[in-house]
Amino acid sequence: MEKTIKISIIIPIYNSERTLGKLLNILLMQLPSNAQLILIDDGSTDNTSEILKIHLKNNTNILHKRIEKSGVSTARNEGLKMAKGEYVTFVDSDDEVASNYFDVINELIEDKNIDLFLFGCVIHGPNKNEIYSPINLTYEKNLFLMNPIFFDPAVLNFPWNKIYKRKIIDEFEIMFDESIGIAEDFGFNVKFLKKANQIKTSKEVLYYYNRMIPNSITNTRHSFKTDIEIKILTELNEMIDTTNFELERNYFKYLVNIFIGLVKSDYINENLDTNTCKNNFIKAKKIIEYRNINFDDKRQLIDCTFLFLIKKLKYEQFIFIIKNYNFFSTIYLKIRK
Repeated sequence: MEKTIKISIIIPIYNSERTLGKLLNILLMQLPSNAQLILIDDGSTDNTSEILKIHLKNNTNILHKRIEKSGVSTARNEGLKMAKGEYVTFVDSDDEVASNYFDVINELIEDKNIDLFLFGCVIHGPNKNEIYSPINLTYEKNLFLMNPIFFDPAVLNFPWNKIYKRKIIDEFEIMFDESIGIAEDFGFNVKFLKKANQIKTSKEVLYYYNRMIPNSITNTRHSFKTDIEIKILTELNEMIDTTNFELERNYFKYLVNIFIGLVKSDYINENLDTNTCKNNFIKAKKIIEYRNINFDDKRQLIDCTFLFLIKKLKYEQFIFIIKNYNFFSTIYLKIRK
């Protein structure tokens, strides 16, 4: 009789000779018999394959596949096709997990009514560490969407601090978008949340994410990124109840942060010409323009954007944004009240 696999851990790998051995040692020391490791080598060109050979010996709970270099989304999707667990989660090959990783996961997934689990993580940055540790709660999806926790970046932006019910992934064919190469985690999480009903959060910190200092390639902003983010946010908009004032306000603050991020990353990138920046600004404005925006919230958006442009001496864009937001007429109406 084939044993039941409760959890599949999918690990996309690319040129990870420096970190992979340590990660696999941590995982294998605590790997239970009901867990499955799926290692997808995305065309590594270093000594990754030698490290894999060492750890694959005599480990029947590990599946391994090598593919031509195609990107992390393709690697994760290959892993999803191979997964047999009732639940799936993801680990990046240059990160680490806690020593009680599987103990906590096994305890969490005993609750079969839950579609999505979120647990704590530490994000190691170049200058500081950020800790995400939500309180232990179970939510109906509608209540989860109303909670400010929903708009924390750790909720929508990453796949590795979550445990997903595989039945939902298979039934609705939820995959990572291989065509975009950016924001694919965000898109995957939005699609999954649209189909999930019960969400549970755990304060246990189980994952340690090593955020690398961006290089010249990953730090380059492309003109199509705004289009991708707007497409994903359009799906997110469909989940947000505009009649709930508190939810709407939290959601708008979330959109403000995204909007400012779009503007900043465009105008700080000298590789983009002014017209491209302006066009991206117009597209990004569509994310928020039909939401219920009061004056104070709108002023926050304007002030943050303007202050950034002033610091960067982007005078032409500064004037453009003023005109685009009818800034002076807004001030005039406010003064008259």
